[in-house]
Amino acid sequence: MEQSKYTSMKQNFIEEAMKVKESYDTATKGILEELEVRKMVFADVNDRFLKTEEAFNRGEATQEEYDRVKRDQTRVEETMNELSQKLDEIDTFMAKRREFVLAKLNDLKKQYVNEINQEKKKIKYQLMKAKYDYLQDTINAKKNFLKQLKQAKKDFNKTSKEIHKSSQEMSSEENNLKEIIQSLGLDSIIELPDDFQVVVSEVIDDEETALTKEELRDALHLGQISTKLEKKINKAIRLGLI
Repeated sequence: MEQSKYTSMKQNFIEEAMKVKESYDTATKGILEELEVRKMVFADVNDRFLKTEEAFNRGEATQEEYDRVKRDQTRVEETMNELSQKLDEIDTFMAKRREFVLAKLNDLKKQYVNEINQEKKKIKYQLMKAKYDYLQDTINAKKNFLKQLKQAKKDFNKTSKEIHKSSQEMSSEENNLKEIIQSLGLDSIIELPDDFQVVVSEVIDDEETALTKEELRDALHLGQISTKLEKKINKAIRLGLI
C-alpha cells in the first residue's frame, strides 16, 4: 500500500469518526435542552406536591387536590426518565459506531505497518544479494586476472627466448621486471597485503547488509563467500523476496 493511499484512507476514517461525533451532538442537543426544562418543571411540581402533601396532612387540602399534584409530579418524573433513557440509548449506539470506525482505523494501520515491514525485509535481502553478487564478481575477476597473468608470463617467456639477448641483459631485464611486478603487487595475488582499504557501504538496518573487509579478503584470497550469507540469499530467493 502506497503512503498516499494509506493517508487518504486514514483521512476518510477520521472524517467518518467526526461525522459520528457531529451526529451524536445533534441528536443529544435537543434532548439535553428538553431535559433541563423538565428538571426545572419537576422542581416546581415537586415543590407544589410537598406543600400540598403538608396541607393534606393538616386537613387543609382535599384528596382530589393531592392526587392531581401527585399525578403532575409522576408525569414530569416519567418524562425525565424517558429522556434519560433516550440519552443512554444514543450513547450506546454512538459508542458502537465509534468503536467500529476505530477498529477499521486500527486495521488499516496494522496492514500498512505490516506491508512496510515486509518491504523493508525485501530491501534488506536485496542489499545482501547485491553484496553477494559483488563478492562473486570479485572472485571471478580474480580468476580471470590470474589466467591473464599466466598467459602474459607464457608470452613473456616465449618472447624472451626468441630475442637472443645476452644472459646478462636478460637477467638484468628480468630482475627489473620482477621488481616492477613486486612493486605493483602482481607477483603474489594470493598474498595481497592485509591492510588494503575496503570501501564499505553504510549499514541500512543491520550488519548483514554491509560489505566487510573480512568478506572481501576471503573472496580475494580464498575465492569463498560465507556459507551464512549464501544460505540467507537462497532463503530470500525461495521466499520471493529477491
